[in-house]
Amino acid sequence: MKRGSVPQSAKDKVLNAAVAFCSTDIRPFTAIGGKGFEQLANTSIEVGAKHGGLVDAKSAVAYLYCKVAPMAKCKYAPFLII
Repeated sequence: MKRGSVPQSAKDKVLNAAVAFCSTDIRPFTAIGGKGFEQLANTSIEVGAKHGGLVDAKSAVAYLYCKVAPMAKCKYAPFLII
């Protein structure tokens, strides 16, 4: 897959979102440095690019949560858009 160049302002926006993710969810900064997170980010970017750019993150995260942690009684189920 061809990768385009990313302007510094976009990199800064992602950096700020990553810091917010770690601090809001009380995650170590190393959570964004692994291969698994990189795969998730690449897949998210690819899906967004393929399906119009703006994908409802709340619905996508709720869907993932319910599939990965079904024993959690899926408190996000009302937000699913499948």
